[in-house]
Amino acid sequence: MIRYDSHSWKTIFRLKGSVFPKAAAYALLISISAAALKFAEATGMVSLMVHQVELNSAIFSGFTFTLGFILVFRTGQCYSRFLICAQSICAMRAELHETALNLTIFAKHSQKPRNEVDMFVHKVVRLISLLHAFALECVTEIAHKDLPIIDLDAIPDEQLEYLHSLPSRLRVEVIHQWVTSLLVESMYSGMMTVPPPIYTRVFQQLERSKMEFSQVLQLINIPFPFPYAQAAKMLLAIYSVFTPVVMVFWSSSVQSSFMFTFFSTFGMFCIEIIATEIEHPFGEDANDLPVVEFQEEINSGLLLLMEPLAQRAPELSEKAKLNHKQLISMKRHSSFYDVVEQISSTKSDEILMSMQKEEDKILSEENQLSMAEQSNQDTVVLNVAAIKQDGPVTNYEAVLCSTGRECVPDARRIHVRSNITCPEQLLEQQVCVNRDLLTALQQIVDRLPPNQLTSDRPNIPASRIDHAPSLLLTRSKVVHQSFAGMKHSQMA
Repeated sequence: MIRYDSHSWKTIFRLKGSVFPKAAAYALLISISAAALKFAEATGMVSLMVHQVELNSAIFSGFTFTLGFILVFRTGQCYSRFLICAQSICAMRAELHETALNLTIFAKHSQKPRNEVDMFVHKVVRLISLLHAFALECVTEIAHKDLPIIDLDAIPDEQLEYLHSLPSRLRVEVIHQWVTSLLVESMYSGMMTVPPPIYTRVFQQLERSKMEFSQVLQLINIPFPFPYAQAAKMLLAIYSVFTPVVMVFWSSSVQSSFMFTFFSTFGMFCIEIIATEIEHPFGEDANDLPVVEFQEEINSGLLLLMEPLAQRAPELSEKAKLNHKQLISMKRHSSFYDVVEQISSTKSDEILMSMQKEEDKILSEENQLSMAEQSNQDTVVLNVAAIKQDGPVTNYEAVLCSTGRECVPDARRIHVRSNITCPEQLLEQQVCVNRDLLTALQQIVDRLPPNQLTSDRPNIPASRIDHAPSLLLTRSKVVHQSFAGMKHSQMA
């Protein structure tokens, strides 16, 4: 279905769903024949002026009035069919949704366990969605595969295969019987504790939805009366044949004959095509009713029934004015959107304040960390103690120096595992220690400004540190060199 703005003149130039292209094609063909006939009469190829007396304008005017009356009557009847189908299908959807709503509310106050109540509500939602989908399929040309159904996989395969074997009309009957059976079982099983007169309302709503569906199905199966449609098309064909001849007598030039014929036939064909378009309101044309949208709307409503916030009525807040005089004394009652905007702005302010506090906390932690790193990085590693060769290595003592060039011994100690028993582990540990020392030295050198690089503090570029092959040996190369040295000493 096409939704448009009736106050805008741009709708004239909209081609989707328009009858103008098809009507203009018919009118253009007839107008060309009228222009050709007028040109032949003007050049003397044919002589039609001798029949001018025989063609009375009153006869043609009466014929045109009869054709216009039949076309307008047919279009009005087709519009009535279109409107009744739209109203009935919407009423069916509303009755089915109301049935599911009442069953959901009634089941909420049941004395049965919660899992049984939830199972009953889920059954109702799926069966109502399935019933609405098959009802739309029965009155339209759209297959059920194009209509979304809520969790159709939850229905047993045996029953789905049984539905597939039935015609579309009988599928609606079977699902309607399933729903009715479920209502009766819930009444006798104690699921529904509401009084019977109130529970009867559900059966009445389900019955009204069935009546609305039957009315739509009746209009679809019983087409517009054939004599009216046949007479309209026949008179329109006669009008298309005689209009070019009449316009030859009533026009003075080829251009005027073309224009008068085009406008006259264009209007008649527009009315006829409009009647044809709206005669069958269900289908896949641009002017048909949005069947898929109807199915999606009822699915959204059914899913909303199971929303926890939608099932529970709200309690009044502490800001509620429970005094009648206070309510009367209020000068202005706020609208829904004003209150919602105020709530949103309050929440936004709270979020911004919490974000600002979190950001201040992170900045404070970063400042503390930066101060600690500054105090730790103000020292430079000067030397590493020699490795004891006659026993396992216990640790390395590094002498640190502050930026004031005052040596502080034992300010930092690099601990090494004391269970090193082979040269491979010893050399591997040495490589790791050298790499850590070079990394620390590189960070400190990079932090020094250029004006502090004096003669007694050597300028060590980072490139020189990154490429220290004697200290950053690979593990395989170190092990190879260590075992080669051991073998050489044994041979000596």
